[in-house]
Amino acid sequence: MFYKKIILFFFFFLCTNLLVGEEYAVQFFGLTSDTKTLDLLRSSSQLLSLQNSPPATRIGLQKRTENDIKNFIKVLHSQAYYNARIESEFDYITVPIQIKINIDSGPVYPVTSFEIFPSPQSKGSFPYSSVSAGQLGLIKGQPATTKAIFDAEKELEQMMDCAGYPYARVTNKVVIADQEEKTITVTFFIDSGSKYIFGITKVTGSKKVRRSYFNKHIAWNQGEVYSPLKIRKTQNELELGGLFSSVSLSLPESAPESEEIPVTIQVKENKPRTIGLGINYETERGIGASQSWTHRNFTGKADNLGFRGAVWSDKHYGELSYIQPDFRRKHQDLIWSADYLRERDEGYTSKSYSISGILGRQVNPSLLYSYGIMYKHLIDTDIHESTNHQSQKHDNDTFNLFKTPINFYLNKSNSILDPTEGYRLKIKSIPSYNFIGSQIFYSINILGASYYLPLDSCNRHLFAFQATLGLIPGPCKTKIPRSELFDAGTDSLLRGYRYKTVSPLDNEYKPTGGRSMMIYTLEYRMRMNKEIGWVLFYDFGNVYESRTPQFNRKILQSTGVGLRYFTPVGPIRLDLAFPLNPRKHVEKSRYQAYLSIGQTF
Repeated sequence: MFYKKIILFFFFFLCTNLLVGEEYAVQFFGLTSDTKTLDLLRSSSQLLSLQNSPPATRIGLQKRTENDIKNFIKVLHSQAYYNARIESEFDYITVPIQIKINIDSGPVYPVTSFEIFPSPQSKGSFPYSSVSAGQLGLIKGQPATTKAIFDAEKELEQMMDCAGYPYARVTNKVVIADQEEKTITVTFFIDSGSKYIFGITKVTGSKKVRRSYFNKHIAWNQGEVYSPLKIRKTQNELELGGLFSSVSLSLPESAPESEEIPVTIQVKENKPRTIGLGINYETERGIGASQSWTHRNFTGKADNLGFRGAVWSDKHYGELSYIQPDFRRKHQDLIWSADYLRERDEGYTSKSYSISGILGRQVNPSLLYSYGIMYKHLIDTDIHESTNHQSQKHDNDTFNLFKTPINFYLNKSNSILDPTEGYRLKIKSIPSYNFIGSQIFYSINILGASYYLPLDSCNRHLFAFQATLGLIPGPCKTKIPRSELFDAGTDSLLRGYRYKTVSPLDNEYKPTGGRSMMIYTLEYRMRMNKEIGWVLFYDFGNVYESRTPQFNRKILQSTGVGLRYFTPVGPIRLDLAFPLNPRKHVEKSRYQAYLSIGQTF
C-alpha cells in the first residue's frame, strides 16, 4: 500500500509539472511610455526567443523566467533605471499558460557629477583637469545610460590620442548610484602615458614603388607631435593612388621608451598594367570598338603611361599619354599627350595630329581645374557650306593651330559613375590661333550643368537634368575650321537624330556646322533592383549658325527609353531614341539605338 502511494505521488508530480509541448504567452506590464527600452527587453528575452521550444517542466519554465529577469535588470540599468524591480506571475489554468512580467522601473537616474583622476601607475602629463563632461557627451541632467558612459570613455581615449598620447587608456571607471538622491556619479581613472612625436617611418612590402612616392604622401614631418588624423590621411591618400591592393599603418604594440614613435607603412602592390576592351553601338554608325593599355607605375613614381584608341567605320582615334602625378606640388598633375584623329561625317572629313601639355590641379575633392598649351595640325576636306559650298567642298583646308585649353569642373554629386543627388558644373574654353597662312583667332566655349533630384529616400527614383550651352566667338563662320564647329545628334546631345547632323543645313541637306548651341536633357531614372534600371528621357534644343542661340528658331525634340545594367565599373547603357521633329531628306531612320557604358551624364 505504501509503494502504491509513492507511485501515485510521483505520477501526480509528473502530471502537474510536465508541459509536454504546452504553449505559453508572455505579457509585459509597466514601462508603457518608454517603448525603446521595452523593445530592448523583448529582444533580450529567452521566453520570447525560445517560445516555440517550451521547457519540459514548470520548474524549467520558472527557471527560464528567472534568467530573463536577471537580463531585464541589466537592460534597465543600461537605460539608467538603477532602482528597477521586476516580478513574475504564472497562470497555469489558462491555455496557453500566461506569464506576466510586472516592471517597476523607478525613475531615470541622471548624471550629476563627473571627475577624471590619473591612475596610480600613470606618469603622463595629459591635462585631464581641462576635460569637461560636456566634451565627452556626459551632459549633467541627462540619463546616465551605459552607452553614454561607454561612449564617453572612448571619446576620452580618442581625445588623448589626438593630443599626442597614442597609448593612453582609461584603466578604471567607477559608476556610483545614489539611491537616496536618485543620481549617478561617474569617475574615470586614466593612464595617459608619454606624449610622442613622429619618429622614423618604415615602408615594407613595396617592390617597384619608390620611396619618394611615399614621402610625397606622408602627411607628417619627423619631429611633429603625433596625430592619428595624419595617420588616417596618409592611408587614404595611398589607397586612392591605385598602386596598392592593401595599405596599413601601424605603431609599436608597446609604448617606446623614447619620445619618438616609429610608424610602419605596410603595402601590397597591385599589378601596374591594365588592358581594357570595349564595344559601342549606334544605329547610324554601327559597331565601334575601343581599347586601352595603361602602366600606372612606369618609372616607380606612380607616373602613368597609357594608350587608348577607338575604331568606327567613320572614325579612327588614338592617344598616347604620359602623366606625372604631384608635379611640383601635391594633387597637381602634368599630362603630356599626342593624339591622332580621322573622322568622316556628313558635313566634312577631318584628319588631325596634336600634341599638348596640360597642368591639372585638384583643389579639393569637388573642384578640379586645368590649363595648358596644344599644337594641332588639322586638315578638313569634303566641306559643305550653305553658301558657295559647291566650290568649297572639294578643297582642302589646312590649319596649324596654337591652342590654350582651360577647364573647370565642379562635382557636388554623390557619385562619379552613377550620381543620384547633387549637381555638376563644367566650363571648357579653348582659345585657338591659326599662326600659319591666314591668321585667325576664335574660341570654343562650352558650359555644361547637371542636376540630380532624388524622389525618395532610397534614391531609386530621381529626375536628372542637363543643360549644354556652346559659343564660338571669332571671325565669320567660313573662316573657322569646319571640324571645330558644333554638330549635335550624338548619344549625349539630342539623341534620336542622325549622327552629327543637328546643325544648319545646306541645299543638299548636309550639315554645315554651327557657332552656338543650346541643348537640354531631362531623364526620369528608376532603379528596379541592384542590377536593373530604366530611364525615360526627353531631349530638346538645336545648333545655330549665329554667334549666340536664336530663341525664335525651331527647337528639335526627341524622346525615348533606356535600359541600365549596373556593374562595379558603371552602368551599361542601352537607349532607344525617337526624333519628334524628323527632317525631310536627313533622317533615314525613325529611331536611333545607342549602346555604351556609363550614364548619359
